[in-house]
Amino acid sequence: MNRRERVKRAFHFDRPDRVPMSAFNLDSDFYPISAFEPISWQPTEYPPHVDGGAITFSHIGFRKNIYDWDKEIREKAGYLENWWAKPHDSIDEFGVIWRSSGTKSDDKTMGHPYKGPFNEDKVDIWDKLDNFEFPNAADPQRYKIIKSGRWKSLAEDRYLIGDLGSGGLFNRGFQMRGFNNFLIDLKTMKLLITFTSGVSLDQWYNSGIIFREIELYKRLSNKDVKFCLLTFGNKKDLNYSKILGDLDVFPV
Repeated sequence: MNRRERVKRAFHFDRPDRVPMSAFNLDSDFYPISAFEPISWQPTEYPPHVDGGAITFSHIGFRKNIYDWDKEIREKAGYLENWWAKPHDSIDEFGVIWRSSGTKSDDKTMGHPYKGPFNEDKVDIWDKLDNFEFPNAADPQRYKIIKSGRWKSLAEDRYLIGDLGSGGLFNRGFQMRGFNNFLIDLKTMKLLITFTSGVSLDQWYNSGIIFREIELYKRLSNKDVKFCLLTFGNKKDLNYSKILGDLDVFPV
C-alpha cells in the first residue's frame, strides 16, 4: 500500500495498513503544495510581495527556481538589484501594499499589510468587486516546481494537499479590506456561508453536530443574516432543510 492509497483509505475509514503520518520529514504520507506566484505576474510600480516577504525573496534559490522580478521592469521602476534589503513597499497579487523594513533591519517579519484594494470606507466600495480581477489559482505556472527534479520524486506517491500559505482566508480578507473595516463587515454581515468539513449532513445528524448548527443559525437569523450551508453529501442532504428551517442547503 503506497502513501496516497493509505491516506485515501483513512479518510474513508477503509482499514489502512497504519495511521497516516503528517510530518516535516521523509516519513510523511502527505505532501503540501503551495501556490507560488506565476512568473507572468510582474508588477510595474512596486516590487512583488511573495509569501514570506522580503526574507523569502532574498534567497537565491527562490529567485532561481520559483519566482523572480523581471530585471527590465525592476530597473524601469527605479529599484536596485537587492531592493529587499532596504525599507520598501511591495505589492502582492491581490493588490495589497505591504510595508517592510528590509532584511538588513531587526524586523524579521514578512512585512505588514499597509493598504488593500478595498480599504476605503465608502458606500460604493463594493462596486469595485465586480470588476476586480482575482489571481487565477488554476494557473499551472504556480505549481511547476512540483513537477521538477527531486520535488517530483518526493511527491510522486504521497497524498497531495493544498496550502493556502501564511495568509489564509481570514487574513486575506482583512488584508484586502483593512482590519477595522473587516471587523465592521463581520459585525454587520448579511450572508454567512459554512461548510460541513468534508462530510454529509447525514453524518452531522448522527453525530449531533447538526443541532449545534441549528442553534447558531437561530442566533444569526435574529440579526437578519442569510445562512447558506455547503455540504459534502448528495441530494439526500436536502431532506434536512426541514430541520434547519430557512437555511439553504447546497450539496457539493
